[in-house]
Amino acid sequence: MYLLESASAPVYSTIARFRSLHFTPVAEELLSQMTDFLAHNGELSLENLFIDGTKIEAV
Repeated sequence: MYLLESASAPVYSTIARFRSLHFTPVAEELLSQMTDFLAHNGELSLENLFIDGTKIEAV
């Protein structure tokens, strides 16, 4: 409520459109830089790689 200043919340399609237009083009580079930053500061170990292949059925 504080951030929206009593305006209605945006619908999902608005958020999805924003993400596809602004985040998708830079996502790989941004996530790569964040990984490097965290590893450099000792917050992340790059010794192991785990992949989650969990599949959950939606209703």
